[in-house]
Amino acid sequence: MIEVLQAAREVQEFLEQREWSFAFIGGIAVNRWGRARMTNDADLCLFTDFGNEASFRRAADRFLPVG
Repeated sequence: MIEVLQAAREVQEFLEQREWSFAFIGGIAVNRWGRARMTNDADLCLFTDFGNEASFRRAADRFLPVG
């Protein structure tokens, strides 16, 4: 779980540096609201303009799983 939180923090810093709007969802969000829930990943929603998704995707590719 600690590795997941560390990875989520790295992604958060990346997104905040670019001033992108986002929200963590799933297990991490549930934990933030005080409900204990184990998770093996960090889910988030990235708010982009319609038609501009590809530019966000290219910039964030380093965080996507390979394969």
